[in-house]
Amino acid sequence: MNSGRQYCSEVSSAVGENLLGTAPQVDFWLLIEYRQQWSRDAVKENELPERVQSWLQKLVQTLEEEGRFPRIQFIRQSRGTDDELQLFVCQMGELHSHTFTSYEELPTLDLEADLGSALKSNYYFVCTHGTRDLCCSRFGLTTWRELQLISNGRTWQSSHLGGHRYAPNVLVLPHGRLYGRVHKEDVGKFFKTVESGDIAVKHLRGRSEFSKDAQACECLVDGKVGSVVDYGSDSVTFDTESGPIQVQVPSRGEEIEVLESCKDEELTLVKPFSDI
Repeated sequence: MNSGRQYCSEVSSAVGENLLGTAPQVDFWLLIEYRQQWSRDAVKENELPERVQSWLQKLVQTLEEEGRFPRIQFIRQSRGTDDELQLFVCQMGELHSHTFTSYEELPTLDLEADLGSALKSNYYFVCTHGTRDLCCSRFGLTTWRELQLISNGRTWQSSHLGGHRYAPNVLVLPHGRLYGRVHKEDVGKFFKTVESGDIAVKHLRGRSEFSKDAQACECLVDGKVGSVVDYGSDSVTFDTESGPIQVQVPSRGEEIEVLESCKDEELTLVKPFSDI
């Protein structure tokens, strides 16, 4: 560990904090290319036209009123200013994209009627949001560069994904799983595993559309998991290729001390799921 500074991700790793069940619950991802510098709260503090900001706020509000869990991310790549801008929409395991030339075009999009061009390949979004937390740039940038080299342009930098202390964090769409501690030396094996259709269990934080209990249970199911059929008091039932399968929610382990963020000066007690 760096003797001059405690990085929250190094503290979390050193105390053996389990990653499972730590992904934010999201069932609607909207990722917008934004090339200007990201502020600490990039999605709320930016230079987008007021009309565009109002459109984003209304979209989120409408989805939340429907009982959905939307999340907006800013993304970027090493691209020229003459290149068209990119937008991704992901829900229900399907990823679509739009290209646009001006942010003023965004409020004209009807994302219910036209989600955009369907994408079949995996796309990778690495949190590199250093103005939010130092770990995200310190560790995320090297992971992004390595993934970008081997993914043929399918890797983007992303704003805050949640959980600085699990950096480097990588969101993989369209299946919506969030992974943590994907360091540069892990990228080759991680990429090969995900591209083969398997789950990189060592790095898994959770499938974002699921609750935290279901996130912790998914890797206990043999075979491919579809949706959640039912939540019991201490179990989750999944729809699988073999029919419904009920899984007991793993217990929480002992409390451990972590730094929730690099800016924190005091440790916080958390109670992660037991190792599975």
